[in-house]
Amino acid sequence: MRRKLRMMIGLRVATCVATCAATCVATCAVICAAPAPAHADDSTAALTWLAQYAESRRISSGHHVDLGTDDRGNVHLASFATDSAGIDYPRVIRITPDAEAEYRRMERGERGERAGRTTALAATGDGNVWIAGFVTGESSGDYAGFLALLNGSGETVLSIPFEGQSLLYDVASNARGEVLAIGESNGPVHVGGQAESSRRAHTIGAAGESGYFAAKLNAGHEVEWIVPLDGRPAEAAGDTQGNWYVRGAFRESMVAGTDTFTTLGPFDQDGFVMRIGPAGAIDGAWQYGSKLDGLKGRRTADSVDDLIVLANGNTVVAMKSESASEAGGRRVHLAILERDPAGALVRGLPFGDPVADLPVRIARGSDGVLSISYGVFQESDGDSTTTLVIAEIDSAWSAAKYREIFVASRGSAIRALAVHERTLYFAGHYQGGLRRLQTGAKMRIESGHGLFVGKLVSRP
Repeated sequence: MRRKLRMMIGLRVATCVATCAATCVATCAVICAAPAPAHADDSTAALTWLAQYAESRRISSGHHVDLGTDDRGNVHLASFATDSAGIDYPRVIRITPDAEAEYRRMERGERGERAGRTTALAATGDGNVWIAGFVTGESSGDYAGFLALLNGSGETVLSIPFEGQSLLYDVASNARGEVLAIGESNGPVHVGGQAESSRRAHTIGAAGESGYFAAKLNAGHEVEWIVPLDGRPAEAAGDTQGNWYVRGAFRESMVAGTDTFTTLGPFDQDGFVMRIGPAGAIDGAWQYGSKLDGLKGRRTADSVDDLIVLANGNTVVAMKSESASEAGGRRVHLAILERDPAGALVRGLPFGDPVADLPVRIARGSDGVLSISYGVFQESDGDSTTTLVIAEIDSAWSAAKYREIFVASRGSAIRALAVHERTLYFAGHYQGGLRRLQTGAKMRIESGHGLFVGKLVSRP
């Protein structure tokens, strides 16, 4: 079994031709210069615990899970709860280093009996947590975004209203105490600040219009600016200089500041990363797509699945490139790419074997070691399963080792990673149970559907 998995999930660099087919033309020479990572069967970390924190028949492949850690080693899990009537409600759980759930917030009744989900969170490091999501209204199709700050006791100490139909996809904070929320609006949406007497209200969109936006709160929790976005945003991150970075995807064409991007074909999808300056101006944007796809005329669906901003302003992304194969079906290739603040490619590491079209997540420790999670579909005797992999790439991007391998039913995925010192937390959803593959492992979730969280501690 381990030999077969090594072939399926091999962490190896592809040939130059295959690399260029999975990334843009300009990156090929740099990527092919990257040394191949070495295989290793020994785990570099110890799985401390694997726990189930929700069970629901309403788990779906498109639902939201997010993680964040604070300076006390706690991990915060954002998702949703389901009541006995099958209604979903926003929820946040703080989990101690020993896997104890300390509080659950935004349960039913905390927003006037309104259902909804928590889509994202950003832990500020001092025990406080920003959460974002949406709640539904009384009418079908009526929904409104919410942005709130929870203190170390799990109490809501601040709520930023989004009055009107809106969804929030992600929230990020920086060392300055500033916050960025990204989302979607349908018609006019009024966004307020910290208090009724002092807030500066901003309006997103107009009647009959829908679109995407990024909204910044200053350190005083006032709305400073709102920027419309051309392209569907998915994740935000900040740097120490007050810049913000947004990743997402677009179809056919998009405009970002002074840049205009187009896809290879009229129905294709490409990924993007844009940089928004402290004053709200888009001053940098980069396209990620299969500009040298050998199967021209067939639809491709490329995406930037995760984003990290380094201390020097460089960005690291996980890019997936999907295209049809000559034999039929679709193949998804994965590459990790790093760019400098000017947009020049610094280095890249493509994975030689196709991966599953599941979320890819990356997280970076203070030592520069990169953790990555992804999935591989497997067929065995008519039984379809998903192999979920957590791997570790050294700071030089020259060697990689498996950390954990899990087997679960189709529809399962790791959807979030978070790092605290030498500890990696991971979370996702499972369907039909979750089993750790390593020899002698006893940690597993036997059956059912729900959310899971695990803790990995690196060995010295």
